[in-house]
Amino acid sequence: MIFVSNANNLDSPLFGDEDNDTPAEKKHNAGWKVLVVDDDEDVLAVTRLVFSSFRYEDRPVNVMTATSVKAAMQILEEHTDIAVAFIDVVMESDHAGLDLVREIREGQRNDEIQLILRTGQPGYAPEMKVILEYGINDYRTKTELDNVKLLSCLVAGLRNHKNMVGARRAASREAIASELNEAKSLFFAQMSHGLRTPLNSVLGFCQLLELTDLSAEQAEQVKLIGSCGKHLLALVNDILDLSKGEAGKIQLEHIGFSLHELVRETAKLLKNQAKDGVAFECDLDASVPDWVLGDPVRVRQILHNLLSNALKFTKQGFVKLLVEPVSDQQVQFTVTDTGMGIP
Repeated sequence: MIFVSNANNLDSPLFGDEDNDTPAEKKHNAGWKVLVVDDDEDVLAVTRLVFSSFRYEDRPVNVMTATSVKAAMQILEEHTDIAVAFIDVVMESDHAGLDLVREIREGQRNDEIQLILRTGQPGYAPEMKVILEYGINDYRTKTELDNVKLLSCLVAGLRNHKNMVGARRAASREAIASELNEAKSLFFAQMSHGLRTPLNSVLGFCQLLELTDLSAEQAEQVKLIGSCGKHLLALVNDILDLSKGEAGKIQLEHIGFSLHELVRETAKLLKNQAKDGVAFECDLDASVPDWVLGDPVRVRQILHNLLSNALKFTKQGFVKLLVEPVSDQQVQFTVTDTGMGIP
């Protein structure tokens, strides 16, 4: 038995330090990155204190601080995976925080980071105007943000960031899967000609051989080769129809065919696979109608697989195929063998 580990984490690094933690565990233990931008050192200290002992989804919060737009931009350039940023409005200038927001959204084109404006001077940045004109996720005054509300804003920001990143990664995986499917379809399309051409050549030569002087045994062998070639060509056609195969929409045929001939040809093709000491029997009940309606390719394929498997794993005894009617509309195929079976 082969065990396959889950390798769907597209965001895990390929290489890491030589320790016992997996890439996913390292990322989990690294915690959430939160940036606090404010020119008031007391505000930075209090915010860091509130967040220092807080954990969201069992991950700690790693706080990074900046007292200016320039310092904040440097941190943002070095850490592209910051989840939430709390930004003061009035710092070097009356609109420094707003300039930072615009640079993050438009300059860095970062729409994943959750931006929360908090200001002690709301008059410099009217709430409705800021919400409508800037890409922020929340707007709060410093006076209303006690410890509980501060944590509430943080949790909302982390949750939104996680959902946005997750949705984007899922979309990326779908895009990759779509590209792989297109490449696979192109491969099968290119292989189509190469697979069908030699098969058609084999079938063509079989038809030419049938027109020559052959003994009864040779004619039967050529006929068998032609029948197998047609069966293989039909299977190739289904395999190459990738869209049907992947969607599980391969349609069963409902055509007339000679069941007796199909059973005899399949049995004759496989009887040489029987090992020494193994008897191969084909019992076609006389009451089974010759011409029936169904899918001859599928019937032949199933019979071939069942009998081939039975002959492969039977070392002594017999392999028997019994074909008998079970009703006016149905025929039953039964394969019996003395092999070891499934342990």
